[in-house]
Amino acid sequence: MKRLSACCYAGVLILSPPADTRSGDCSQTQAVQNELCEDMEEENSIKKRKADHPGNQDSQTGQETVEKVKKKRGRPPAEKLPPNPPKLTRQMNTIVDMVVNYKDMVGRQISKGFVQLPSRKEVPEYYELIRKPVDFRRIRERVRNHKYRSIADLEKDIRLMCHNAQTFNLEGSQIFEDSVVLQSVFESARQRIVETSDEHSDEVEVKTEATNPALDSTLERNKSSSANADTKTMNIYREKRESTDERKNNKGIKEQ
Repeated sequence: MKRLSACCYAGVLILSPPADTRSGDCSQTQAVQNELCEDMEEENSIKKRKADHPGNQDSQTGQETVEKVKKKRGRPPAEKLPPNPPKLTRQMNTIVDMVVNYKDMVGRQISKGFVQLPSRKEVPEYYELIRKPVDFRRIRERVRNHKYRSIADLEKDIRLMCHNAQTFNLEGSQIFEDSVVLQSVFESARQRIVETSDEHSDEVEVKTEATNPALDSTLERNKSSSANADTKTMNIYREKRESTDERKNNKGIKEQ
């Protein structure tokens, strides 16, 4: 059996017969090695040309850009809304306080089950059924961040919260009945706050239109001064007229 010598070139193992073999075999083996080397060099040059091609660089850059864009994707930053008028914010806070602090005839605060929902980990089936969960904690936060632009927007979330409770819980259960009561309490609170606000605005208008002693005295002084000025003007006009009549009479006497 002939011994073969091994040599490694560019990561490829090449077997060749020992040096003391015949010259024909050596030349044939050398030719095979040369062909392999040429093939490897050509393959490497092709890979290098592909790597240096501008189109490939652009594609790589495009892929990197896409990856960066993908990394930047996610929840957009919260939009900052202009603040509501202080009067509207006070009204909404008052309504929410009235609903949260409401107690039934026994003295039970029925909003306790609505202040904060359980976590998704505690009750996962709730979040599978309810697509838009809301509680009083979120409602207060939205009022504070001016998410509601009117009392009607606040009403939508109150109704949604009660509807979620009635959807998830059985009819006749305690929390189901509490949601019905809370909805009625909100209606009464809203009506009371709106009516109080309207009455207050009417009182302000009436007070504005009411008589002001200082203003009345100023008007009286202006009227009296105006009357005095008119009187002086009439007296001056009367004196001028009398003097004119006297001159005419004196002229007539002289002509006679």
